[in-house]
Amino acid sequence: MQELLRYKTAQQAVAGGHKVDYVATIEEFPLRTSSGEIEATMVTYSYIRQPEESDRPIIFAYNGGPGSDSAWLHFGLLGPRRIEVGEPEEGLVDFPYELQDNEEFLIDICDIVLIDPVGTGFTQVLTEEAKHKYYGVQGDAESFARLIENWIAQHSRWDASVYLLGESYGTIRNVALADVLPKAIHLAGIISVGTSFNVGLSELHVEPCVRRMEAYAAAAWYHHRENKPPLAEHLQQAHQFAYTDYAKALLWGSQLPLAEYEQTLKQLQYFTAMPESHLRRNHLRFSERDFVQMVCPGEEVSVYDARIKAPTGPDRKAAGDMNDEPQTAAVGPAFAAAVFKYLYNNLKFMPDRQYRQKSLEIAVGWDYQSGGINTMDLLERLMRRKPDLRVFFVNGLFDLQSTADFVTYYLAQYEIPGERTLVRAYESGHMTYFGKPFYTLTRDLRRFIINEE
Repeated sequence: MQELLRYKTAQQAVAGGHKVDYVATIEEFPLRTSSGEIEATMVTYSYIRQPEESDRPIIFAYNGGPGSDSAWLHFGLLGPRRIEVGEPEEGLVDFPYELQDNEEFLIDICDIVLIDPVGTGFTQVLTEEAKHKYYGVQGDAESFARLIENWIAQHSRWDASVYLLGESYGTIRNVALADVLPKAIHLAGIISVGTSFNVGLSELHVEPCVRRMEAYAAAAWYHHRENKPPLAEHLQQAHQFAYTDYAKALLWGSQLPLAEYEQTLKQLQYFTAMPESHLRRNHLRFSERDFVQMVCPGEEVSVYDARIKAPTGPDRKAAGDMNDEPQTAAVGPAFAAAVFKYLYNNLKFMPDRQYRQKSLEIAVGWDYQSGGINTMDLLERLMRRKPDLRVFFVNGLFDLQSTADFVTYYLAQYEIPGERTLVRAYESGHMTYFGKPFYTLTRDLRRFIINEE
């Protein structure tokens, strides 16, 4: 195997209105078999204010996929340098992709550790057995727990309050990881960006179109907002419709009186902008794929941010191809470039090693059943077991992948203490830190970490 990476450099930033000295460190951590042989590695990017304090809060952050490196959170939200993506209606970032100082760098209130899981970034996978072991809910969570324990031990940070921040699949990792984190580590908070717990053994006992109605209504409002009220009011109306008339119509089916059916159809078409003929033909139901292809005829909207769309036609790949997904195609290259610009130009770090940003192989082969973990009810048990644990749910109103509706539904089904829960939905997509909401989100993150009402 290649030699383990370790690179450290002193840096300075303006954070919270003050100059802050910090150390940026890239470290590679080995994962060993029971006999002590290294079978895989993980890599961290740490930002530690100087002089280092043993009891200072730490955010451990990671993206999702599964099979994604941490570049999105690194250069979109948490790192010292970031890409300003822009707003869909004003024009998204375009080549050449420039990094700028992160005006809301959180180094003034906490230290930050971004983590690349096995198989991503500069990590190493040395055996086939390691893939089977770490490419699943249980093995992945255990590898993160071992890494965090090792990081804290190496940095003598046992007195620190720890916050887990995961995005997308990282929100599933949040709870699975929290469940196996060593008891000696003080877990103070979980931050779920683009929350989605319902995979593997978890179930949702509700019609998908009912639970996701607000996300569909937000997307349709954005593209067809004529004669509609402001977004917040519109979404309240959509929620009311979904859980009353619409839910009733789906349950009653052919037994619904014709007048009620026609009225429900009219309202459904109003909130979703879906073709009336399609709704009639499919008994008032439609899939996510139906919606992204039909809400704007001739164009496909992004499942990650429904404000972003791309023309359909012979030049586009098959529907559902993530490499040609409208948001991914628009801003993905910027984040790919950001990794190398930052490492090579800012940190002067140039390892002779391949960098893997996202692996479709990992995602396709992921074992969601490993460990028999029901991620839907796991957080409820964690909150009961840890009486001072707080949770921050972060979602984007235009996200069709991990909808804000999910959190509303989830909190109605499980006993999650309201006094220890913060819920925010921003006018953004899956990556809630894109565009103008970035400043509101970072303000809310600061308040959550310092536990300010």
